[in-house]
Amino acid sequence: MQMVTQEAPSAKDIIAAHQADVWRYLRVLGCEPATADDLTQETFLTILRKPFEYRSAGEMKAYLRTVAKNRFLMALRAQRVRRAAMSEDELTQAWERVAGADDERYDSYLDALRLCMETIEPRMKESLEMQHSGHAPMKNIAEHLGTSIGNAKTMLYRARLALRACIEKKVGI
Repeated sequence: MQMVTQEAPSAKDIIAAHQADVWRYLRVLGCEPATADDLTQETFLTILRKPFEYRSAGEMKAYLRTVAKNRFLMALRAQRVRRAAMSEDELTQAWERVAGADDERYDSYLDALRLCMETIEPRMKESLEMQHSGHAPMKNIAEHLGTSIGNAKTMLYRARLALRACIEKKVGI
């Protein structure tokens, strides 16, 4: 029995055959039409840039869906990062809410922070100082404390909560 090998279609044929399916798949994932247009193009650019081994139409569809989904997830991550960044006006308003028009209120926060740092557990204080002053990676903090990375993260989280509550109490928020 002779095995028939299937010849790989050209990029033009692949795009013609699968473009509408990729676009619909992106819409099902939650893309707006304009975003689905862009991500569909990026999906096909990916297969043009990175050669792949064509095996069958079914595997091609699965590969295209995977590439499209990954492009969609990367776009969502980028969108979250852009949303998180404040505009200059928002940043100025936030600073004025915290620091006030003068530096007197800001100084009261710093004084409260200094006092509150003395009240927290020594290991918590040490982990905060390592992370914020020394910019130590979480792995180094965990090793220094003799604990796992997860426990070190939990300790830092609890330390920040304790500091926030203490500072808010001292400055009267």
